Amino acid sequence: QACALDTTGVKSWRDAYYNSLDVPPLVHPSEVTVGTSKTCALDDTGVVCWPNNFPTSVPQMQNPVHVAAGSCVCAIHDNGVTCWQGGWCSTDMPVLHNPVQLSVDISVCALDDGGIACWGQVDFEEDHVPQLSNPTQVSVGGNTVCAIHEEGVACWGKYYNGQTKVPQW
Repeated sequence: QACALDTTGVKSWRDAYYNSLDVPPLVHPSEVTVGTSKTCALDDTGVVCWPNNFPTSVPQMQNPVHVAAGSCVCAIHDNGVTCWQGGWCSTDMPVLHNPVQLSVDISVCALDDGGIACWGQVDFEEDHVPQLSNPTQVSVGGNTVCAIHEEGVACWGKYYNGQTKVPQW
């Protein structure tokens, strides 16, 4: 499935396997994210996910400000980060300090005041985040994580096809 957010709201296309093309009514959506079996949006009412034929509902959260989906769904809100829907993602997360961004696939990574913290199902060959200078963005994709920081791009995780070696441009 693919989704986009434009001035008229959320548009969804491609895969109707889970009846996920039926976007529910949203009030001023500001963000949309597509996961393995759920699509979610952040709007004036909070986090809204569809399709509804999956048994897990959105947990209660105070003032959610960011949502990310992959094998599970995670959101940043006033009380920190909450992850749900099970799947491959672990909800056993490290302590985070003022998280501002999440990326979700089969693992979850968060960008917070301390840098980047990752958790979940991936058995990284390098099971720690490398030293990064003021990271500004993180992205999880399968068994690999990449981040943008002052010195450029850094990637870590499983090394199958060179995905952790960042080319020099």
